[in-house]
Amino acid sequence: MERRGRLTLLGTEWSAVRRPFVNTSDVPLRVVSIHDPPSIYAQQHPNGSVTYSGYLFQLWQIVADELGLNYRMSAPLSPGYGSLSSNGTWTGVVGDLAYGRADVALTLLNPTPERAAVVDFLDGVPMGSESTTFLVRRDSEAAPSLSLAMFASLLRPLGADVWWTLAAALLALSLVLRLSLRFNSARAEDGRLVRDMGWGSCLLAMTMTVLGQGWDRTPRSLAGRTVTIFGWMMAILIYVNYTANLMSFLTTHTVGRPINSVREFVQQPDWTLAIPAGSQKLNKLRSSRDSFERELYRRSTTGDRFVSIYKTEKSMLQAFQPQVMAFFDLGLLHHFIGDEACNFIPLQSSPVKPNPVYLSIAKNRCALKQVITATLLKLHETGTLLRLKSSARSAGRAECGSHAGYRELSFGNLLAFLCLVPLGVALSLVILALELLISRVRSPKRRRQLHSEV
Repeated sequence: MERRGRLTLLGTEWSAVRRPFVNTSDVPLRVVSIHDPPSIYAQQHPNGSVTYSGYLFQLWQIVADELGLNYRMSAPLSPGYGSLSSNGTWTGVVGDLAYGRADVALTLLNPTPERAAVVDFLDGVPMGSESTTFLVRRDSEAAPSLSLAMFASLLRPLGADVWWTLAAALLALSLVLRLSLRFNSARAEDGRLVRDMGWGSCLLAMTMTVLGQGWDRTPRSLAGRTVTIFGWMMAILIYVNYTANLMSFLTTHTVGRPINSVREFVQQPDWTLAIPAGSQKLNKLRSSRDSFERELYRRSTTGDRFVSIYKTEKSMLQAFQPQVMAFFDLGLLHHFIGDEACNFIPLQSSPVKPNPVYLSIAKNRCALKQVITATLLKLHETGTLLRLKSSARSAGRAECGSHAGYRELSFGNLLAFLCLVPLGVALSLVILALELLISRVRSPKRRRQLHSEV
């Protein structure tokens, strides 16, 4: 057991695996880094000096101390992680490594094929993961109102394909029921039932099974009873699943999004795009086959309703506003805006997928890469790396309550059901009026026909 400041290194004695690295010149290593909370903080003072802190800087101090490295910290020539600009040059941290202005980058980067072509990654030890995606502010829950959408919600517990399949099944079962009654022998079936159960009556009877209603009479023939039993079985399954899903739909909170895809964002003239400076996402947008994603890249180059995200309080407050779609790590959002992060959710078309992040080093630094990787691996095995990261995550991190929770049924939730009663009464009265009108039209003709027969 060995002490390193406030940390305790456990396991094999450190000196047993220490691999000394000797610089071939007196020039210190050039370590480039950006202000990238919560992993590393770069604080600039009025006299121009910069001090660094954070778990990533603590980790580097341990590595440099064990390997006897002499280094000098600096900021990149251009801010950001590093992206390929339109003229084919790299910016940010990747640019400093690629063009020989730095030896090591003390910034966590996502290893993409484009970056791997110009820099090396210390991929032997993952430093964590990022879950960057497009985020939007979720809609506030609105009170239900009387509209066609409200009545359409009655169909939501089952998918459209289920409703079409159910309609086809009702028609097929009604047809088979009518055929089994019509063409069965007189001894196998009741003649009165055959006369009463026409095509419309068979369809109505099958529909009643879905609604959980019984029949006053049932077929006597084996064929008729067979199709009736299968109709009831199907109806029970549909009825139970519909009721259960409907209750779940009505009694759980649902998260609404103002937009659901990049396409919808592009079609909104008043929305703003926000992406971290130097993000590799810009390169993916530029080479995307999707015209809407290429439009996002165009905005980033022209500045048309576009803002760059820097991990400062002012920049974060500007980026995470209503009518802004921001590309950011959902897991880190709490660190910057606190509980307000609970109001942001990913686009429906952009699922969250964690990606590993690593430290990076300039090309052709094989010996330096080997000894740093070995030291990081030892820190990982002893648990030091995990303790450093845990201390950073615990600061300012909050958890959101689940957006899906139980709630009591309100009058607004049942408004669609309650409106079915007056709707059914009105529809029945209209049909009654039509039937009376038709009967009055037919009555004189019927009287003249009877008079002529007499």
